[in-house]
Amino acid sequence: MSTGLLIGLLINGRLSQLTGLIGWLLAGVLTYSLITAGSRGGIVGLFGIIIFSLIIRTFSPPSSHYGRDLGRTRSASRSRKVLGVGAASLLAAIISLAAITLVGGDRVVSRLEQVGSEVESSSPVRMNRGTIWNITFDLIKDRPITGVGFGAYSAAITRFDRSNGSWELDQAHNDYLEILANGGIVGFALLGCFAVLAGRRAFCVLGSDDLLIRSACFGAVVGIIGVLIHSLVDFGLHVPLNAGVMAALVAIATYRPHIGASSNSNQNMLSFRDGAGRRLVPFFYTVLILIVGFYAGRQALSEKLANSAMATSSISKARLAARISDADPNVQIALGLLHLEWLEYNEAILAFGRATDQAPKNYRVWQLLGSARYTAGDLAGTQGDYLKAISLAPNYSRPRYMYGMILLQNGREREGFIALSEAAENDFGLYPQIIDLAAKFYPNNALAIERAASPKSIEARKFLARYFIRHSLMSNEMLSFLFSDELNVFDKNDLVGELIGQHEYPLARKLWATTISPDALEDGPIFDGGFEHTKGADQGEFGWQIDQEISGVQISRTQHEPHSGSYALHIRFSGSVALGRSILTQLVCVRPKTSYQLRFHYRSPELLSASNPIIIVTDPSQGLELGRSLILTANGDKWNESSIDFTSNNTSAVRIALARTVCGSMPCPIFGEVSLDDFSIVER
Repeated sequence: MSTGLLIGLLINGRLSQLTGLIGWLLAGVLTYSLITAGSRGGIVGLFGIIIFSLIIRTFSPPSSHYGRDLGRTRSASRSRKVLGVGAASLLAAIISLAAITLVGGDRVVSRLEQVGSEVESSSPVRMNRGTIWNITFDLIKDRPITGVGFGAYSAAITRFDRSNGSWELDQAHNDYLEILANGGIVGFALLGCFAVLAGRRAFCVLGSDDLLIRSACFGAVVGIIGVLIHSLVDFGLHVPLNAGVMAALVAIATYRPHIGASSNSNQNMLSFRDGAGRRLVPFFYTVLILIVGFYAGRQALSEKLANSAMATSSISKARLAARISDADPNVQIALGLLHLEWLEYNEAILAFGRATDQAPKNYRVWQLLGSARYTAGDLAGTQGDYLKAISLAPNYSRPRYMYGMILLQNGREREGFIALSEAAENDFGLYPQIIDLAAKFYPNNALAIERAASPKSIEARKFLARYFIRHSLMSNEMLSFLFSDELNVFDKNDLVGELIGQHEYPLARKLWATTISPDALEDGPIFDGGFEHTKGADQGEFGWQIDQEISGVQISRTQHEPHSGSYALHIRFSGSVALGRSILTQLVCVRPKTSYQLRFHYRSPELLSASNPIIIVTDPSQGLELGRSLILTANGDKWNESSIDFTSNNTSAVRIALARTVCGSMPCPIFGEVSLDDFSIVER
């Protein structure tokens, strides 16, 4: 605001060199502070100030005193003026962008880049301005003529707010939309009339013969334009200081000293204006200001006392605030909360009841009244209060959640869980609590828990699936969900990991198989024993997992004389390779307490080490070794078959791994290469 006034005076005012220098220095400081603050609305407003100051400076009316001379000196055509303003605006835009980049740095630039996402009509992640404006439009369409009343926006908007209520809307982040919502078309039209009258008067003042008045008007108009631009994306005029400065700018822009009579025909009117009429107007305004000031001051004092009472837990201050202004719902809310804190439930109910009388459309006071009655044990009254809160804020999760809890306590389980699941639809953070409640009501009953929790979103169903897996529960509907196309590969692999953690190997293997190309699946328990389809380092737990980060090892598929098929796995050792670390692993499903034989083929032209690699079979649930192969040694360029006989324990899976075991000397490097092919497993 002040920046626009200062820039306007500097551009249009005829200031001394010293005054101008000081003014430009102050303007630079204000601009630097605005840019470094990172306010996008402020930066856009500053840019608008610069552009509009150029336009107003070019097209403002000449003073009446020397308008004819000025008209001769400004003989350029309107088109040349427009071109000049366009060129100057382009130059100003380039300079502004450069200044923003140099002064504000990456932080400010990144903030400006977020403008597009901020004004999107909807956002699934957060409450942005575009979403708020959409909601405000819904409110405007509901009460288009007279609006909901000034000061009632925050209470009325909850019926249209589609969020979960975690961030309550107090402003529309657009002063024009909020005025239209509060005052409707009538209020907006009155504001428009005032703006037109003020604009016409300011336009006349811009042609004043008085240089100081003309320059001050120019600066004030520029400042007002900055405020009007900023009001498109924010609610700065809600701050009393900003509103006061705006009023001062309007007064400066429209100030025009009284001019004496120019003809005898106006003497009667002037005598009235200079007489009793002119004396009554200040008196009327003084009385009006005193009345408004009294009520505003009383409310401000009571709310200040109420805030102080909340900060200090002083119920005496809250009672004093209520005596000063007992019609303020915020004061009654503070008094009720303190009564609750002091365990004075009946007094709290009375205070919240008075608040509902004063603000019957505010969902929050009904929710607080319901909480107070719930604490006092009045469950019947609590239900009505929460139903009223739900009707005023149908999408907010908290009142619906509390209503569901009350229904559960009254034995209405079905209705209670319906309300709870509806609350969780908009607030996923409530869903774990609802599942825990359902599990307490229906222990070890997966179908009943699923019906009670009633998951509708993908996230909710994934959470319930994890819960069932971790608690060894499952339902047919949840099984169908696990194998459906609603889950992507990453989600399925995540759930496979959960199943493996609970030792549910057969189901994990079946789910994992849906993430693999059908062409790669084979009938045997081992996946891709001939390495025909293993292209990446990680095919999942039931595929080959290759440790590519282990130092001293290079692993790749090779087509050089495989044992069968088109590929074999080639491993080259070249230095210090960690002992006991698995180089190659795969989880294989087996039947518990069954004897098996693992077969594979290997070839090693050269392999030198005090600790050559081996194939090990282990129980993944306990880490116990079930069997190991002979040490893999150099065997020339021919394929050798090796086998491991083992018996599975109570587990339904085993882990196959290639690793180096202990070494008798340190350091213990290894050099050479080995190829593997045709892994298979059969029952003995």
